[in-house]
Amino acid sequence: MRLRESEKARYRRAREDFEKTVAEDLAMYARQLRGTTEQQYGSIVAAEIEQFLHQLLSQDLLPGMLVLIGYALEDGHDQKMIVRAARAVAMFHAAVILQDDPKLQNAARAGEHAAQIILANLEVDGEVNRRAVSIMNRTLLLMAHAQAERRTRPDLPQIVEWQALERAVNPLHVGMVLAGADCHATDAITPFATELGKALIANSPSAENMIATLCKRSV
Repeated sequence: MRLRESEKARYRRAREDFEKTVAEDLAMYARQLRGTTEQQYGSIVAAEIEQFLHQLLSQDLLPGMLVLIGYALEDGHDQKMIVRAARAVAMFHAAVILQDDPKLQNAARAGEHAAQIILANLEVDGEVNRRAVSIMNRTLLLMAHAQAERRTRPDLPQIVEWQALERAVNPLHVGMVLAGADCHATDAITPFATELGKALIANSPSAENMIATLCKRSV
């Protein structure tokens, strides 16, 4: 029993560490951006960036956390690099949410372009970087399809599949790929990650258990 409680505490600490790392990095990034945007680009762009940052800082930390978890699952060691990758994925998630509001399209585009720059300039092998960028671009494409289909065919089954991809599958894949994982490793985790994404979309209690399972595997 003591061992079990000790393990639970270790997994809880791992999750708390992932959350803290993402939250602190996003807060630091927001401070930097707020300190330079208006001076460099003017008040209109600064207002759009502020809309984006509001979404980024208020949303669930899970997209960035899953990048860190995926990296840990594959025993990655470059903490500074993977934290920047987690930031980029969190920014992509914020942009996807903002794209649902026509009034926030400019803010969404600004955030997405900034995330693209971060992800494309990670200090990793060129082929590894290409794979990570490709994963996220495919995600954005499928989410654009999902948003379009929701307006005309809201019951289309693929919509939930595409949303699950963005919520859980691809963040994990990005982290794993940046640690050097091959297609066999990412394919192996895809069914589990897809179910996690669907559970998150449905606000199912099972999502917490699935996240705990990932944290257990990552430590």
